[in-house]
Amino acid sequence: MSYLAKLLVVLFSLYTLTGCSIHSYAPTITLEEYPFRHNEFDYHYAWKTGATNKGFVVEGFLKNVRYAYISEMLLTVKLLDKAGKVRAEASDFPMPQQSQTGDPCNFKVLFKTVQPADGDVLLFDIRYTGDDGQDSGFTWRSSFKADARTGTVIAPYTEKRGSRF
Repeated sequence: MSYLAKLLVVLFSLYTLTGCSIHSYAPTITLEEYPFRHNEFDYHYAWKTGATNKGFVVEGFLKNVRYAYISEMLLTVKLLDKAGKVRAEASDFPMPQQSQTGDPCNFKVLFKTVQPADGDVLLFDIRYTGDDGQDSGFTWRSSFKADARTGTVIAPYTEKRGSRF
């Protein structure tokens, strides 16, 4: 085998190995970056908020603490005023979309051209397909509310709804 062919095989092997390591990348999360936290039975949440020239951003991560596998996640965050009226709504598909117990998933939503006012509330709503390793899967939805400025979780929590298919 020629020297050039050997070199190409080595370079291709390195490229392939690099691709695999990028694919299985797990983000390093520093909790100090996220001042607001909430724990549910299925997910632990950590987030931060901020103003940008495009609007109001809520970004953070979810950590699967209950199910063997979770997929098809959709996180919707609504900004509600004091009366409970929706001022803005944004959704994100947290990444990675498939997670196992202990895996963190990042999310980021942007409320365009709106900033929170005193008394405004963030309503976090997550929907996903879960698998506890014994069933073929089920859909689940859970939600909670937090003060938009302070991050304080507001009781009572909204109703949790689940269904099996």
